[in-house]
Amino acid sequence: MALLMDLAVLASSVNIVLLATLLYIFVKTFRKTRAIFTVGLIVFSVLFLIQNGVAIYSYVAMAPLFAEGVLPYLFVTVLSQLAGLLVLLKISI
Repeated sequence: MALLMDLAVLASSVNIVLLATLLYIFVKTFRKTRAIFTVGLIVFSVLFLIQNGVAIYSYVAMAPLFAEGVLPYLFVTVLSQLAGLLVLLKISI
């Protein structure tokens, strides 16, 4: 695999760890407060966990099918998601 594809897989793996942490925080918060808003955050986390899992699978299974010119955009997309999740984690702690 190309370096950017490897970095995208790594960043998606970090996203999964961050999302699992956020999911734990949101479930804990929901148990304390029973706030409906927190249910939305739980759904958000679960859907993004699924998305990142499918993304990692597709990056690995279909790596030969990705054109080299697409890889920088793919990496920036995953990296921006990582940055957003870090911000969300920071304000959720």
